[in-house]
Amino acid sequence: MILDTDNNGNLQGLPKFPPNKKVETVFLIIDKPDHKTRPRRLPHKDIACRKGALMKIKEETIKELNQLPPYQLSKVYDFIQAIKKEPAQSPQNRRTSYLRAREILKKCSGSLADDIVADRDDRV
Repeated sequence: MILDTDNNGNLQGLPKFPPNKKVETVFLIIDKPDHKTRPRRLPHKDIACRKGALMKIKEETIKELNQLPPYQLSKVYDFIQAIKKEPAQSPQNRRTSYLRAREILKKCSGSLADDIVADRDDRV
C-alpha cells in the first residue's frame, strides 16, 4: 500500500482498520529527498543536555502529561517505574557497545542500508 502526504507531511487516504486492534506498520520513503530542504537534525543527547535542552524536554513532557486522561497517565507512570529499575549505562559502556557493534558490522560486505531496503521491498 502506498500512501501520500500533504504539504505538512500528514498522511492522506488512510485505510479503515478494525476497532480496538493494534496495527503494526513499516514506513519507507520512496521519493527521492528534496535537496533544498534538509531534515532537522538534533544534537546527541549528551551535547543537548549541556545546552539546556534537558529542561525544555522536562517542560514539554510535563505539559503533555497534564493533557493525558488518567488511564493513560497510569501507563506513563508504569513506564517510568520500569525505566528506573533498569541499571544506568555509563558513557564508557555505551562507547564499548558502539565499538563492539562497529567491529561486528565491519565483517559484513555490501551495504546494510541496501539490505534493509531490499527486505522491505518484499512487504510493499
